[in-house]
Amino acid sequence: MENNDCAQTTQLQDFNPVEAIHREIEQVSSSGLVGMLRIKTANQTILDAATRPNPKDLYHSLWYEGEVCCLFADSNLGKSIYAVQMADEIARDQKILYVDCELSDKQFQLRYLNPKQYFEEHPSLSKDWRTQPTGRNHSSARQRTAHNRQ
Repeated sequence: MENNDCAQTTQLQDFNPVEAIHREIEQVSSSGLVGMLRIKTANQTILDAATRPNPKDLYHSLWYEGEVCCLFADSNLGKSIYAVQMADEIARDQKILYVDCELSDKQFQLRYLNPKQYFEEHPSLSKDWRTQPTGRNHSSARQRTAHNRQ
């Protein structure tokens, strides 16, 4: 047993991780693919990128076409409102898809609607939009509306 432990210790001491990585890279086929990863030198990456057009600036040089953006911060710091502001500005030049996995359509309306401007543009809609039933528990919404008017 002691001989086996000594042999393993010797093998670990002789192991060179840099050489092991080089051996793995040499085994990669000419396509440079290892599973879903592509292995290229920095020079090759720059040469490949030079053949494509520069991405379009979407939002104040913070977000470019083809990038994925992730906003993160503590609660109640304005991430959602900032995302809507970015989407609004980008939507002036091109189509966007805004996905909100948190708010219902009514919550979105209540949070982002500028009622004065909206109802000037859509005069046929009720100006009492904050007290309209939301589709759930209509009787309590009507009771709150009646109570608020008193």
